[in-house]
Amino acid sequence: KEVRNIINNSARKCGARTLDPAEILCKTGECISKYKGRVIYRDGDHLSEYGNKLLTPMFKEALQ
Repeated sequence: KEVRNIINNSARKCGARTLDPAEILCKTGECISKYKGRVIYRDGDHLSEYGNKLLTPMFKEALQ
């Protein structure tokens, strides 16, 4: 939470917009590692191609 606050404060100062994948991947307060029975990470820190498709709505919204 502290890091997220630092990022958001910095973005406000610079007039930037942030995108937070936690809004999609951690909706229940616990982040998912599988979706519909398939893993969404290719390693500990990087989404697989399947996993990154879950973020498509976030990027589409950012373009509006």
